[in-house]
Amino acid sequence: MGAKGSRESRRNEDLEEAPSSLDRIRRNATVLSMATRRLPKVPDELWELSKLEKLNLSLNRLRSLPPAISRLQSLVVLNLWGNQLDSLPPEIGRLANLRVLFVSYNRLTEVPEELAECTKLEVLSLEDNQISSLPGSLAGLTRLRKLNLSHNCIVYIPCCVYGMQDLVFLHLAYNRLENVADQIQVLVNLKTLILEGNSIRILPKSLCFLDSLELLNVDFNKIENIPVEMYLLKNLERLACHPVDKGLHIMHNPLSKPIKESLKGGLDALYNYLKSL
Repeated sequence: MGAKGSRESRRNEDLEEAPSSLDRIRRNATVLSMATRRLPKVPDELWELSKLEKLNLSLNRLRSLPPAISRLQSLVVLNLWGNQLDSLPPEIGRLANLRVLFVSYNRLTEVPEELAECTKLEVLSLEDNQISSLPGSLAGLTRLRKLNLSHNCIVYIPCCVYGMQDLVFLHLAYNRLENVADQIQVLVNLKTLILEGNSIRILPKSLCFLDSLELLNVDFNKIENIPVEMYLLKNLERLACHPVDKGLHIMHNPLSKPIKESLKGGLDALYNYLKSL
């Protein structure tokens, strides 16, 4: 056999011994990233990876997910950020171990009520979609700690949110909110509440009983006056400017003259003014 024939033979042997791409994935079957691959659909082989715990499909071109997603029973983290999804399959509710779900920057107009069956869910991000409401069934997500609904089309805080009483983080910036319901007071564990960039005119007195709040952002609304009881929010500690800073963000509103004047002295001056009323 000549040198050329020998090289050809060795190459064929290598190909026969080389594991398939799926086999290679299976050797690390608990974590898989297929992000930024411009995928129009998920490869069918992926749904066979039943031990997968973390799956990153962000920044692709996915328009839908098949019912086969329900096969990933071990899944804990699912990242679908930055695709073209206009819906989620009802079968997503069968992911009984799911704790973190990112579906930000898609085209969702609604969320399936079956998502409520993911009762271990702790983090849900639906930022930058076209959602106007959430199904009432999601009140059953009682372990949820972080909910991001910013940059959507929400006019009223969905009623199911008031059932999520373990929430410590609620992001509703840049929606179409005009008011905050008194029921907000049931979210006693909230530490961060972001309502920036809506059309809110009045803050309810009940908001002032969320005494765990460390960050309250109501900038860029239409607020003129604030409840006298605002001084009860002692964990806010200071006026804040940078969006992620802890404290009270309120300066960018058409506030009444007395409130504006008191704010020049900081949060303590505002609270002293409110106590004097």
